Amino acid sequence: MPNWVSEQLVESAKRGHVESISAVVYGAHPHVQRFARTLCATPRRTLRTRRRRRC
Repeated sequence: MPNWVSEQLVESAKRGHVESISAVVYGAHPHVQRFARTLCATPRRTLRTRRRRRC
């Protein structure tokens, strides 16, 4: 598990706790952006990926 998230937080998010879900999404955002940049050919495609979930 990544060091920015605790197992307790993930379990709470799995149970539907809204604040926990928000914390996981907020914490993951930079990692998701970085991952999208590795998959997409251009920065513009990366922006579109965030909106459409595809490259």
